[in-house]
Amino acid sequence: MLQGFYSAASGMLMQQRHLNVVANNLANAQTPGYKTNRLVSTTFQQALLARLEPGNSAYIGTGESTRIVDEVADIWTEGGIMETGRPFDLAITGYGFFNVQGADGTVYLTRNGQFDLDDEGFLMLPGEGRVLGANGAPIQVTTSDINVSATGAITNSVTGAAIGQLAITEPTEDAVVEQARNTMYTATATQPAGQPGIVQGAYENSNVNLTDELTAMIIAQRNFSSASQALQFIDATYAKAVNIAAL
Repeated sequence: MLQGFYSAASGMLMQQRHLNVVANNLANAQTPGYKTNRLVSTTFQQALLARLEPGNSAYIGTGESTRIVDEVADIWTEGGIMETGRPFDLAITGYGFFNVQGADGTVYLTRNGQFDLDDEGFLMLPGEGRVLGANGAPIQVTTSDINVSATGAITNSVTGAAIGQLAITEPTEDAVVEQARNTMYTATATQPAGQPGIVQGAYENSNVNLTDELTAMIIAQRNFSSASQALQFIDATYAKAVNIAAL
């Protein structure tokens, strides 16, 4: 088997995927609520040279270990709070997520708090859907004269009348969380967040560290180049071996 080819090729594929992840982080450095992605790799089990059948996992050969993507993990550290003064801009301090209902009825979790009002006066995240309240229904505000308390209670700042209560939730410990889009996530199960704080007139920026991302990009590019050179060297070596054998 041409074991060297597998190692070098898998290295190139891994670094290409790494570059894609870093590039996406850089592209979203100014996206409100965006969380940095990190690629996590693992070793593929002896390049599929182990038996994969019930009750029998004995190795049937040997091979060069290859690297594959295990997961693309999210880094949940908080981003900086950007003050805007807009009454509909909201930021969460602490762990927790806003709940947004998409057009298809799916409830998404997000830290992006750059909200606005739709044509019917509902609080919504542009391009995504309506913001849900603690009762599970979209919050209809109808006015820009609102006050949002640190606990997420929304009231009319002129009359003092209660308007609604923001749903701030977090995934349960055993929930499966998946990234649907850059700042939108789904979870198989959620629960009310512990003690998040709401800041009105501000939003949470991304937690992307440009220095870290540029450093990661340079490292990935160099690793990709090294794997590419190794692949070319191996190819040249086998070509020479074939030519000699043909003599």
